[in-house]
Amino acid sequence: MPDRRSQIAAILEVLHDAFRRRDLDTIGRYFAEDVRLLTPDGAAWGRAAKLVDEQKVFESFDDAKVEVIELLIDGDAAAEFCLLQGALRGGQAAGRRIALRYVVRYRFEADLIVAQEICFDRAALGALLAQAE
Repeated sequence: MPDRRSQIAAILEVLHDAFRRRDLDTIGRYFAEDVRLLTPDGAAWGRAAKLVDEQKVFESFDDAKVEVIELLIDGDAAAEFCLLQGALRGGQAAGRRIALRYVVRYRFEADLIVAQEICFDRAALGALLAQAE
């Protein structure tokens, strides 16, 4: 039986693969029905809210890609340091490429994510979007 670190790492790899394929069904399978979500936009609860958030990312980029720079796991908690890259979709900046660093903190219970916090610099994102226009 794999250790907890290996289990969590495998789940996160499945999630990143599902993100690359834009597979919301697979993404949804790994989030608890009542998952707690926290982003720079505020707090939300529930798997449905998570999937709406993912769909917004898919709609904002033609080819969003996530590179995990570092993964830290401690018990049932994990943190990923990541780079999101992609070409913007829509508006005057359509087709322009941006890259944004962010951090995600997860809390797991069994094979489900029960809490997720996404942190990124909103000012940096605003500057990237301004440069893209």
